Amino acid sequence: MVAKIQGRFDRETRALAAIHSRHVPQVHDVGALPNGTPYVVMERLHGQTLAEHIQEHGRLAVDEALDLGVQLAAALEATHLAGWIHRDVKPSNLVLHEESDGRQVLKLCDFGVCTPVAKEKDAGLTLNGQTVGTPEHMSPEQARGLPLDPRSDVFAAGTVLHEMLIGYSPFERPGANAHVVAMAVTRDPVESLRAKRDDVPLELDTLILKTLEKDPEARPRSATVLREQLERLAAKAPRPTRAVPRVKAAALPMVGR
Repeated sequence: MVAKIQGRFDRETRALAAIHSRHVPQVHDVGALPNGTPYVVMERLHGQTLAEHIQEHGRLAVDEALDLGVQLAAALEATHLAGWIHRDVKPSNLVLHEESDGRQVLKLCDFGVCTPVAKEKDAGLTLNGQTVGTPEHMSPEQARGLPLDPRSDVFAAGTVLHEMLIGYSPFERPGANAHVVAMAVTRDPVESLRAKRDDVPLELDTLILKTLEKDPEARPRSATVLREQLERLAAKAPRPTRAVPRVKAAALPMVGR
């Protein structure tokens, strides 16, 4: 068990050291203490997570969601170009870091379950043999424990975009266990965001639904393509707008009952 935990620590450190992006925490030093305990010195972050931001402010304005979506796609683009799949993209792993000049920069964190793109084997396993990741934010192929490619992270980015605009993941099932949520991820269609919020532009709605396609071949083919499409939409988004009230997922239908 200790060896496996050490392996996860080493994997996260290697991944972070290989990724060069302002949207991923930077590693300053790696080593071991005299007693052999490993350590890593990383960039210090100041700010709240995206999950906390949504909880505090409610559903985000379209322009803010687009801006953060562009930054998330850029983080994934750098991660994939460095040869890694994150596998646990979710609002609580995204930090809205406040830089010294006051600018807010989204940082993709927690690479503890990332995996190399070139060696993606047994992608769905953690230390205890269970499916890795957070069920309401994982792709259908990840929920099934199948080998992954970067389009799995693109799917997860779609769930984050949905949560920013609607207030919850399209696969959130309050009170349900992980198996039920995984069934929803693999089987349940995603409703148009415009059915819940009519100020979401049609093009953005269409793009998010594409990221959430069950078939990876139907999604944007890379985080780069997703970033470019979000940037194009962001350039047309009206500014400024205000966050709208949070809508809870309590009324969502349950599956597997």
